[in-house]
Amino acid sequence: MQFENLTKNNIKLYSIKAYDNPNMLLSEYMADYKRFNYVKRLFNKYIKTNVIHERLILNHIIIIYNVFGIEHATRMLFYFLPDTQYPVLKTYLYFLNLMPEIVYGINNLNINLSHIEIDNNVLSILNNIYEKN
Repeated sequence: MQFENLTKNNIKLYSIKAYDNPNMLLSEYMADYKRFNYVKRLFNKYIKTNVIHERLILNHIIIIYNVFGIEHATRMLFYFLPDTQYPVLKTYLYFLNLMPEIVYGINNLNINLSHIEIDNNVLSILNNIYEKN
């Protein structure tokens, strides 16, 4: 199966192949796979209430990148999140220095990140974390 384009028909197989844990247990994989939904919920909460759990989101995103790898994690994040959450996601990826120019093959689209604004409020919050440490 080719993974040039991520769709609902191939996302699970793509994520299993990308999962980088040689001693993988199904329960560990499922726990890590659920992190995409956690990030989605936390972003949604921020968009609706302007309340953000920035450190929790950072933890989830860092773990996602650690277990799925940079390219795969990026593609899956853009697959699972609605485009209304892309500015928040882009801000986190920018902060973590993980932001590509283009994300290829998400439901037959290539996403050019230069067309997505950074969320300045989130960036300010993230920069405050960095400055405190």
